[in-house]
Amino acid sequence: NATDDNPPVQVTVVLAGGDLAGNVNRWRQQLGLPAVSGPEAAQAGKVVDVGGVSAIVVDLTGPSTGPGGAQRMIVAIFPRGEMNWFIKMVGAAEKVGGQKANFDAFIQSIRFGSGAVAQGGGPATTPALPPNHPALPADHPALPSDHPALPAAGGDSSTFRFALPAGWKQEPDAGNGFRLAGFEIASGADKAEVAVTTLSGNFGSLEANIVRWKDQVGLKATDDNAKVVAHRAITVSGIASDIYDLTGPASGDQPAQRMTVCITKDNQGQAWFFKMTGSAALVGQQQAAYDEFLKSVQLPAAGGH
Repeated sequence: NATDDNPPVQVTVVLAGGDLAGNVNRWRQQLGLPAVSGPEAAQAGKVVDVGGVSAIVVDLTGPSTGPGGAQRMIVAIFPRGEMNWFIKMVGAAEKVGGQKANFDAFIQSIRFGSGAVAQGGGPATTPALPPNHPALPADHPALPSDHPALPAAGGDSSTFRFALPAGWKQEPDAGNGFRLAGFEIASGADKAEVAVTTLSGNFGSLEANIVRWKDQVGLKATDDNAKVVAHRAITVSGIASDIYDLTGPASGDQPAQRMTVCITKDNQGQAWFFKMTGSAALVGQQQAAYDEFLKSVQLPAAGGH
Protein backbone atom coordinates (compact mmCIF):
# COMPACT_ATOMS: atom_id res chain seq x y z
CA ASN A 1 0.00 0.00 0.00
CA ALA A 2 1.15 3.52 -0.77
CA THR A 3 1.97 5.74 2.22
CA ASP A 4 4.00 8.92 2.76
CA ASP A 5 6.96 6.65 3.48
CA ASN A 6 6.13 4.37 0.56
CA PRO A 7 4.93 6.65 -2.28
CA PRO A 8 3.42 5.01 -5.36
CA VAL A 9 4.79 4.93 -8.87
CA GLN A 10 2.41 6.85 -11.13
CA VAL A 11 1.75 6.23 -14.82
CA THR A 12 -0.23 8.82 -16.78
CA VAL A 13 -1.35 9.03 -20.42
CA VAL A 14 -1.84 12.54 -21.80
CA LEU A 15 -2.42 14.10 -25.23
CA ALA A 16 -0.58 17.43 -25.38
CA GLY A 17 1.67 19.71 -27.39
CA GLY A 18 5.08 21.32 -27.03
CA ASP A 19 8.49 20.62 -28.48
CA LEU A 20 10.93 18.03 -27.15
CA ALA A 21 13.44 20.48 -25.66
CA GLY A 22 10.77 22.44 -23.79
CA ASN A 23 9.20 19.30 -22.36
CA VAL A 24 12.55 17.78 -21.38
CA ASN A 25 13.56 20.93 -19.51
CA ARG A 26 10.20 21.06 -17.71
CA TRP A 27 10.62 17.43 -16.62
CA ARG A 28 14.18 18.15 -15.51
CA GLN A 29 12.88 21.00 -13.37
CA GLN A 30 10.26 18.70 -11.84
CA LEU A 31 13.05 16.28 -10.84
CA GLY A 32 15.30 19.01 -9.46
CA LEU A 33 17.71 18.99 -12.40
CA PRO A 34 19.04 22.14 -14.12
CA ALA A 35 17.86 23.16 -17.58
CA VAL A 36 20.06 22.24 -20.56
CA SER A 37 20.54 23.63 -24.06
CA GLY A 38 18.23 22.67 -26.94
CA PRO A 39 20.68 20.22 -28.59
CA GLU A 40 21.46 18.58 -25.25
CA ALA A 41 17.76 18.28 -24.47
CA ALA A 42 17.15 16.68 -27.88
CA GLN A 43 19.81 14.08 -27.04
CA ALA A 44 17.77 13.03 -24.02
CA GLY A 45 15.37 11.20 -26.33
CA LYS A 46 16.03 7.73 -27.71
CA VAL A 47 14.03 6.64 -30.76
CA VAL A 48 12.41 3.20 -30.43
CA ASP A 49 10.16 1.22 -32.76
CA VAL A 50 6.69 0.37 -31.46
CA GLY A 51 4.77 -1.79 -33.90
CA GLY A 52 6.18 0.10 -36.89
CA VAL A 53 5.67 3.52 -35.31
CA SER A 54 8.59 5.58 -34.00
CA ALA A 55 8.40 6.75 -30.39
CA ILE A 56 10.85 8.86 -28.41
CA VAL A 57 11.70 7.65 -24.92
CA VAL A 58 13.18 10.03 -22.34
CA ASP A 59 14.63 8.61 -19.10
CA LEU A 60 15.65 11.09 -16.37
CA THR A 61 16.76 10.63 -12.76
CA GLY A 62 16.97 13.48 -10.26
CA PRO A 63 19.47 13.99 -7.44
CA SER A 64 19.29 12.01 -4.18
CA THR A 65 17.96 14.84 -2.04
CA GLY A 66 14.97 15.15 0.26
CA PRO A 67 13.21 12.47 2.32
CA GLY A 68 11.92 10.66 -0.77
CA GLY A 69 15.35 10.14 -2.29
CA ALA A 70 16.07 10.33 -6.00
CA GLN A 71 13.06 10.51 -8.32
CA ARG A 72 13.04 8.95 -11.80
CA MET A 73 10.82 9.70 -14.76
CA ILE A 74 10.46 7.70 -17.97
CA VAL A 75 8.35 9.23 -20.76
CA ALA A 76 7.41 7.66 -24.09
CA ILE A 77 6.38 10.23 -26.69
CA PHE A 78 4.30 9.36 -29.76
CA PRO A 79 4.06 12.26 -32.25
CA ARG A 80 0.53 12.40 -33.70
CA GLY A 81 0.10 15.31 -36.09
CA GLU A 82 -0.15 18.58 -34.16
CA MET A 83 -0.18 16.77 -30.83
CA ASN A 84 1.83 14.13 -28.98
CA TRP A 85 0.80 11.24 -26.76
CA PHE A 86 2.86 11.21 -23.55
CA ILE A 87 2.98 8.00 -21.48
CA LYS A 88 4.85 8.93 -18.31
CA MET A 89 5.99 6.86 -15.34
CA VAL A 90 7.38 8.75 -12.33
CA GLY A 91 8.29 7.84 -8.76
CA ALA A 92 11.17 6.83 -6.53
CA ALA A 93 14.12 5.87 -8.71
CA GLU A 94 14.40 2.37 -7.23
CA LYS A 95 10.70 1.63 -7.71
CA VAL A 96 10.60 3.04 -11.24
CA GLY A 97 13.61 0.87 -12.08
CA GLY A 98 11.75 -2.16 -10.75
CA GLN A 99 8.78 -1.37 -13.02
CA LYS A 100 10.76 -0.49 -16.15
CA ALA A 101 10.33 -3.91 -17.78
CA ASN A 102 6.56 -3.70 -17.26
CA PHE A 103 6.51 -0.13 -18.58
CA ASP A 104 8.51 -1.15 -21.68
CA ALA A 105 6.10 -4.02 -22.32
CA PHE A 106 3.14 -1.67 -21.93
CA ILE A 107 4.66 0.77 -24.44
CA GLN A 108 5.29 -2.04 -26.92
CA SER A 109 1.64 -3.10 -26.63
CA ILE A 110 0.35 0.29 -27.82
CA ARG A 111 -1.29 0.50 -31.25
CA PHE A 112 -2.93 3.48 -32.93
CA GLY A 113 -6.32 3.60 -34.62
CA SER A 114 -8.16 6.59 -36.04
CA GLY A 115 -6.72 9.25 -33.79
CA ALA A 116 -6.93 7.13 -30.67
CA VAL A 117 -4.48 4.96 -28.82
CA ALA A 118 -5.17 1.40 -27.72
CA GLN A 119 -3.42 -0.95 -25.31
CA GLY A 120 -2.75 -4.47 -26.54
CA GLY A 121 -5.51 -5.82 -28.71
CA GLY A 122 -8.26 -3.86 -27.02
CA PRO A 123 -10.46 -1.20 -28.57
CA ALA A 124 -9.02 2.26 -29.21
CA THR A 125 -10.93 4.12 -26.53
CA THR A 126 -8.42 6.59 -25.08
CA PRO A 127 -10.01 10.05 -25.45
CA ALA A 128 -8.57 12.75 -27.70
CA LEU A 129 -9.06 16.43 -28.42
CA PRO A 130 -11.56 17.58 -31.06
CA PRO A 131 -10.29 19.21 -34.27
CA ASN A 132 -8.54 22.60 -33.96
CA HIS A 133 -8.45 22.41 -30.15
CA PRO A 134 -5.51 24.41 -28.74
CA ALA A 135 -2.60 22.33 -27.47
CA LEU A 136 -2.66 21.30 -23.83
CA PRO A 137 0.47 21.35 -21.65
CA ALA A 138 2.17 17.99 -21.17
CA ASP A 139 1.15 17.82 -17.51
CA HIS A 140 -2.56 18.50 -18.21
CA PRO A 141 -4.96 16.02 -16.53
CA ALA A 142 -6.31 13.20 -18.68
CA LEU A 143 -9.42 13.97 -20.75
CA PRO A 144 -12.81 12.41 -19.91
CA SER A 145 -13.64 9.14 -21.65
CA ASP A 146 -16.52 10.67 -23.60
CA HIS A 147 -14.44 13.51 -25.06
CA PRO A 148 -14.73 13.78 -28.89
CA ALA A 149 -12.00 11.88 -30.75
CA LEU A 150 -9.35 13.58 -32.87
CA PRO A 151 -9.38 12.69 -36.60
CA ALA A 152 -6.49 10.56 -37.88
CA ALA A 153 -3.25 12.55 -37.80
CA GLY A 154 -0.83 13.03 -40.65
CA GLY A 155 -3.14 13.80 -43.54
CA ASP A 156 -4.89 11.50 -45.99
CA SER A 157 -2.45 8.95 -47.33
CA SER A 158 -4.92 7.94 -50.08
CA THR A 159 -4.18 11.23 -51.88
CA PHE A 160 -0.39 10.89 -51.61
CA ARG A 161 0.89 9.98 -55.10
CA PHE A 162 4.32 8.82 -56.29
CA ALA A 163 6.10 6.64 -58.84
CA LEU A 164 7.68 3.55 -57.27
CA PRO A 165 11.36 3.20 -58.26
CA ALA A 166 12.59 -0.13 -59.61
CA GLY A 167 13.79 -2.40 -56.83
CA TRP A 168 11.81 -0.65 -54.08
CA LYS A 169 9.23 -2.79 -52.27
CA GLN A 170 6.37 -0.93 -50.64
CA GLU A 171 5.45 -2.00 -47.12
CA PRO A 172 1.70 -2.85 -47.20
CA ASP A 173 0.98 -1.81 -43.60
CA ALA A 174 3.22 1.27 -43.26
CA GLY A 175 0.32 3.76 -43.22
CA ASN A 176 0.07 4.02 -39.43
CA GLY A 177 -0.51 7.41 -37.82
CA PHE A 178 2.06 9.97 -38.90
CA ARG A 179 3.97 7.42 -41.04
CA LEU A 180 2.22 7.44 -44.42
CA ALA A 181 4.35 5.05 -46.44
CA GLY A 182 7.41 2.83 -46.17
CA PHE A 183 9.64 1.13 -48.71
CA GLU A 184 12.27 -1.61 -48.42
CA ILE A 185 15.41 -1.78 -50.56
CA ALA A 186 17.84 -4.71 -50.60
CA SER A 187 20.99 -5.58 -52.52
CA GLY A 188 22.72 -8.71 -51.29
CA ALA A 189 23.40 -8.25 -47.58
CA ASP A 190 22.88 -4.49 -47.77
CA LYS A 191 19.50 -3.12 -46.75
CA ALA A 192 17.85 0.30 -46.63
CA GLU A 193 14.41 1.70 -46.02
CA VAL A 194 12.55 4.82 -47.05
CA ALA A 195 9.93 6.25 -44.69
CA VAL A 196 7.44 9.00 -45.53
CA THR A 197 6.08 10.81 -42.50
CA THR A 198 4.16 14.01 -41.98
CA LEU A 199 3.77 16.25 -38.95
CA SER A 200 1.78 19.41 -38.34
CA GLY A 201 2.67 22.39 -36.21
CA ASN A 202 5.85 22.31 -34.13
CA PHE A 203 7.88 19.30 -35.25
CA GLY A 204 11.08 20.47 -33.55
CA SER A 205 13.88 22.72 -34.70
CA LEU A 206 16.17 21.72 -37.55
CA GLU A 207 19.06 21.67 -35.07
CA ALA A 208 17.24 19.24 -32.78
CA ASN A 209 16.34 16.98 -35.70
CA ILE A 210 19.94 16.94 -36.95
CA VAL A 211 21.15 15.99 -33.47
CA ARG A 212 18.72 13.05 -33.47
CA TRP A 213 19.71 11.99 -36.99
CA LYS A 214 23.40 12.10 -36.04
CA ASP A 215 22.71 9.70 -33.19
CA GLN A 216 20.81 7.34 -35.48
CA VAL A 217 23.81 6.92 -37.83
CA GLY A 218 26.40 6.76 -35.05
CA LEU A 219 27.68 10.33 -35.14
CA LYS A 220 28.21 12.48 -32.07
CA ALA A 221 26.00 15.48 -31.35
CA THR A 222 29.16 17.58 -31.07
CA ASP A 223 30.39 16.63 -34.57
CA ASP A 224 30.69 19.72 -36.76
CA ASN A 225 27.61 19.98 -38.99
CA ALA A 226 29.69 21.65 -41.70
CA LYS A 227 31.78 18.48 -41.92
CA VAL A 228 29.24 15.70 -41.39
CA VAL A 229 25.95 17.09 -42.79
CA ALA A 230 25.64 17.78 -46.52
CA HIS A 231 22.81 19.98 -47.77
CA ARG A 232 21.24 20.40 -51.20
CA ALA A 233 17.97 21.67 -52.64
CA ILE A 234 15.26 19.87 -54.62
CA THR A 235 11.69 20.58 -55.72
CA VAL A 236 8.97 18.26 -54.42
CA SER A 237 5.41 18.65 -55.69
CA GLY A 238 6.25 22.17 -56.81
CA ILE A 239 7.66 23.14 -53.39
CA ALA A 240 11.27 24.17 -52.77
CA SER A 241 12.61 21.55 -50.36
CA ASP A 242 15.82 20.73 -48.49
CA ILE A 243 17.82 17.49 -48.41
CA TYR A 244 20.21 16.66 -45.57
CA ASP A 245 22.70 13.81 -45.89
CA LEU A 246 24.64 12.20 -43.01
CA THR A 247 27.00 9.21 -42.94
CA GLY A 248 28.21 7.60 -39.74
CA PRO A 249 31.29 5.50 -39.08
CA ALA A 250 31.55 1.74 -39.45
CA SER A 251 31.53 -0.08 -36.12
CA GLY A 252 33.07 -3.53 -35.83
CA ASP A 253 31.24 -5.86 -38.20
CA GLN A 254 28.50 -3.28 -38.75
CA PRO A 255 28.82 -1.26 -41.97
CA ALA A 256 28.62 2.52 -41.94
CA GLN A 257 25.06 3.85 -41.91
CA ARG A 258 23.87 6.70 -44.09
CA MET A 259 20.72 8.77 -43.89
CA THR A 260 19.25 11.09 -46.53
CA VAL A 261 16.31 13.21 -45.40
CA CYS A 262 14.18 15.54 -47.49
CA ILE A 263 11.97 18.06 -45.69
CA THR A 264 9.08 19.64 -47.60
CA LYS A 265 6.94 22.28 -45.88
CA ASP A 266 3.60 23.08 -47.45
CA ASN A 267 1.64 26.30 -46.95
CA GLN A 268 -0.78 24.65 -44.53
CA GLY A 269 1.89 24.21 -41.85
CA GLN A 270 2.42 20.54 -42.68
CA ALA A 271 5.97 19.17 -42.84
CA TRP A 272 6.69 16.11 -44.97
CA PHE A 273 9.76 13.99 -44.22
CA PHE A 274 11.16 11.56 -46.82
CA LYS A 275 13.91 9.64 -45.04
CA MET A 276 16.15 6.97 -46.57
CA THR A 277 18.30 5.05 -44.08
CA GLY A 278 20.54 2.03 -44.41
CA SER A 279 24.01 0.84 -45.27
CA ALA A 280 26.07 3.72 -46.64
CA ALA A 281 26.92 1.78 -49.80
CA LEU A 282 23.31 1.01 -50.72
CA VAL A 283 21.97 4.45 -49.77
CA GLY A 284 24.69 5.93 -51.98
CA GLN A 285 23.69 3.68 -54.88
CA GLN A 286 20.04 4.69 -54.45
CA GLN A 287 20.56 8.47 -54.51
CA ALA A 288 19.44 8.85 -58.14
CA ALA A 289 16.35 6.67 -57.54
CA TYR A 290 15.60 8.64 -54.38
CA ASP A 291 15.74 11.94 -56.27
CA GLU A 292 13.47 10.60 -59.01
CA PHE A 293 11.05 9.36 -56.35
CA LEU A 294 10.94 12.83 -54.77
CA LYS A 295 10.37 14.48 -58.14
CA SER A 296 7.45 12.12 -58.79
CA VAL A 297 5.69 12.92 -55.51
CA GLN A 298 2.34 14.67 -55.69
CA LEU A 299 1.14 15.85 -52.31
CA PRO A 300 -2.57 16.17 -51.42
CA ALA A 301 -4.41 19.21 -52.72
CA ALA A 302 -4.64 20.43 -49.11
CA GLY A 303 -0.91 20.97 -49.33
CA GLY A 304 -1.59 24.03 -51.46
CA HIS A 305 -0.79 22.86 -55.01
